[in-house]
Amino acid sequence: MMLNNTLVKLIKTLPRIDVQNSLMTLSDRELSLAFLYMDENDRAYALSLLSKEKRRRVGEELILQERLSITQEQYRKTTESVIIKLRLLRRGGGFTSYLRPKNYRNKKD
Repeated sequence: MMLNNTLVKLIKTLPRIDVQNSLMTLSDRELSLAFLYMDENDRAYALSLLSKEKRRRVGEELILQERLSITQEQYRKTTESVIIKLRLLRRGGGFTSYLRPKNYRNKKD
């Protein structure tokens, strides 16, 4: 469960808004799998960073994940992926989905 401890530490130590923005870009299934083995308090904190709707969807995925036979390899790969994305925040190189609109006012046809 070393990965779980690393993930929890990153979620709790990085700036809240940065973690929230990063977690919101991840898929519900990816988050639910990464949160699967967290203790109840850590999971509640991580879920509190999500919007109400995303929290509901991740909660539904968690219920599904708990019924499935998730291999350690599946858990490891997914959790490592989430950790890598959060570590990019520490270096100031997070992903962004914002596209700057073009300025069409100055464009000549």
